[in-house]
Amino acid sequence: MKRTLLFLASFIAVAGYGQSIMPAGISLIPQPVSLQRLTGNFTLPANPVIETTSGGLDVARYLGRKITAATGYPVAVKEGLTAAGGTIKLVLAGEKTVNKEQYGLTSGATGVTITAPEAAGLFYGVQTLLQLLPPAIESKTVVGNTTWSIPAVAIIDYPRFAWRGLMFDVSRHFFTKEEVKEFID
Repeated sequence: MKRTLLFLASFIAVAGYGQSIMPAGISLIPQPVSLQRLTGNFTLPANPVIETTSGGLDVARYLGRKITAATGYPVAVKEGLTAAGGTIKLVLAGEKTVNKEQYGLTSGATGVTITAPEAAGLFYGVQTLLQLLPPAIESKTVVGNTTWSIPAVAIIDYPRFAWRGLMFDVSRHFFTKEEVKEFID
C-alpha cells in the first residue's frame, strides 16, 4: 500500500512538473523559451507591408506568399526599414556568434517585429508568427469572414538542442507523393 501511494505521489509530482503554463488562447509548438502575453491584439490590415533588412528578403517573400494565399490581401515586400514603416518587420541584427536559429518576436497594436542574428532565426520566427494567426492561414485558397488578428506578445526562442526531430508516418496516414515532397521542402 505504501509503495502504491509513493508511486502515485511521485507520478503526480512529475506530471505537474512537466506541465507548462501558457497564456490562455496561445498554443505554440515547440514551446518558446520565453513568452509574455501583452495587452491587446494586432489586426492585419488589408494592405500589409513586410519590411526587411538585406539577407531576410527570401523569408519576407515566403511570409508574403503565405499571407496572400490565405487572406487575399496584396502584400508588399520591401527591402529596408522605415521609421513609420511596415506592418511586419524582419530584422537581421545581433551577434553572429549566438545561436543562428534564435529569434525575438514582438507584436502589438502597431505591428509585428521579428529580430534574429541570421536568416534561419527569421524563418523560425515567421513559423511562430503563422501559429499566432488563425489556423486558416494555412489555407492555399482565400478564406473569407476571418479576423486576421495576432495576440500582443513578446517571445524569445532558440533551440534547446543542436538537433531537431520529426516523425512522418506515411504508412498510417497515406500521403501522396506530392504531399511527401512538399513536406520535405
